[in-house]
Amino acid sequence: MVITLPTTAGEVPDLQQGDVRETANIGLTPEITSFSNSNHNHSNSAGGGTIAHGDLTADGTNTHAQIDTHLADTTKHFTEASIDHTAILNIGTHTHAQIDDHLNGTDQTEIRAILTTNSANYETWYTVTAGKTLFVTDIVFTSSATNSPVDIGISSASIFSVFMPIKDSLIITLITPLKFTTEQVVQLKAQDNTHDITGTLIGYEK
Repeated sequence: MVITLPTTAGEVPDLQQGDVRETANIGLTPEITSFSNSNHNHSNSAGGGTIAHGDLTADGTNTHAQIDTHLADTTKHFTEASIDHTAILNIGTHTHAQIDDHLNGTDQTEIRAILTTNSANYETWYTVTAGKTLFVTDIVFTSSATNSPVDIGISSASIFSVFMPIKDSLIITLITPLKFTTEQVVQLKAQDNTHDITGTLIGYEK
C-alpha cells in the first residue's frame, strides 16, 4: 500500500493501491494446482502433493508390497539363532554333535565280549550295535586242553580259524583291526566239543 502525503496545506492525502502482497493462508498446507511441468504424476494436490512409488524413475520392478513380503519371508532371511546346520549345502554326512564327539574322543565305546563254548556249532559272540561299526583290535582264547581248534564266523560262515597248540591263553593282536558293520553277528565255535574254549573279543564301536 502506497500513501501519497499532501504537499499543500489543506490537501487531502491520496490513498491508492500501489503494491499488494497476498498474505492469506500463510502457515497452512500449501495447495499445488498444477503439475504440468513436473514430468511425473502427483496426487493429493490439496495436501501438498504425493508421489506414488510406481511413478518414480528407476523404481525397479517390485512394488513396496512385494519388497515387504520378501523381507518378511523367513525361508529366505534367517536370524542367527534360526540357522539350521542341516539346511546348509555341502555339510557332509555327520552332525555337529557327531563331529564334536569325534574331536573329544567320546564317539567310541570300548567293547569286551566274552563267550565260553564247547559247541561245534556257531554261537553268538557279539552283535554290533545298530548304526555302529565294530573294530576288533585283540582276540584272546583260553582253552582247557591242548590242540584246540576254534573258528570265528559271521552268519555261520567262517572268517578264520585258530589252532591252539597249548593250554591256557593265546593272544592275537591285530595290526589292522577287523571291522564288522552295523548289526552283524560275530560268532564263535569250538569245533572240538570235548572241552571248553573261552574267547574274549576286544575292540571298540563307533
